[in-house]
Amino acid sequence: MKSAIIVILMLISVSVFSQPVQLPAKSIVKPYALPVSFNHTTVLVFPAPVKDGDRGDKNILATRQTGVDNVLKVKAARKGFDTTNLHVFTSDGQLYSFEVFYSESITDNTYNLNTYNLKSTNYGAAPLILADLVESNENIQTNALIVKNSRPQFHLTKRKFNMKLALRSIHYSDDKLYFSYRITNRSNLPYIIDFCRMYISDTRKVKRTSSQEQEIIPLFKSKEAWVNGSSSIDVIIAVKKFTIPDGKKFKIEFFEKGGGRNINIALKNRHIFRAKSL
Repeated sequence: MKSAIIVILMLISVSVFSQPVQLPAKSIVKPYALPVSFNHTTVLVFPAPVKDGDRGDKNILATRQTGVDNVLKVKAARKGFDTTNLHVFTSDGQLYSFEVFYSESITDNTYNLNTYNLKSTNYGAAPLILADLVESNENIQTNALIVKNSRPQFHLTKRKFNMKLALRSIHYSDDKLYFSYRITNRSNLPYIIDFCRMYISDTRKVKRTSSQEQEIIPLFKSKEAWVNGSSSIDVIIAVKKFTIPDGKKFKIEFFEKGGGRNINIALKNRHIFRAKSL
């Protein structure tokens, strides 16, 4: 009898302690509703530099603005995607949560999340935090011109939509890497670059995991953006020197303005290690 009572008490104890504890309602961070579109870019201005982000779905694109640390640009990579989430981490220790949904047409596409400005009447303006460039723009532009006129070093290409993206060369100077890409348009329709993304991500992505990537912010990007039919342009991009961790890949993606001819190419450490000195 005594043994039976002990067994019953043990079962009750296991049952009680196995019950999950609900998080208190006050701990819930309610997300901001954020509509995004395929043909428009939504701009978010934060009070502090953006350090990292986590997308719930790869069908939304989130990129930081070159030279401005507290601006994030968000856009739909595909029309009509299911509602998902986006978390943004800033250097002042804040977490911003967004519920992102698709909207064919949006009227408001710039949001200032600076607390001070939200309380003011200075509409249409937001304080920007400019990146601290170690090297002058003039020096970077001079190196970029040398890279543009250099001979091709690689034969790494990606073909899609009658477009070809090719890595021409990689150079380095001090703590910077210079990438030279050639975009060839083999169709009759002009190709206009909307924006490009550079990031390091896992070589293999496990299903049902969020898309967390280490974004590489360009210090310089050449201004060429229009590729006529049956022609090519060279794009030079300078970034801070980096290498790729094991199990990761470095990728650059070019997105067409008002279209879907997006093209990307992936690099490995063996490509980075072949960079030539300027």
